[in-house]
Amino acid sequence: PSSCTINLVMLSAEEKMRDFLRGKNLSWLNEELDRVLPKQIRENTRKYFSSNL
Repeated sequence: PSSCTINLVMLSAEEKMRDFLRGKNLSWLNEELDRVLPKQIRENTRKYFSSNL
């Protein structure tokens, strides 16, 4: 029975996560990363992916 309760809680959490993510897009992610990450890390990440494509 406890595993069923855990499963129900996890399914509910997953649905809440999916609802949250439905309202997001790549532009939002880019803006969020600019807001929370130091500028140098963002620049280094862009350089890394640009040179490894």
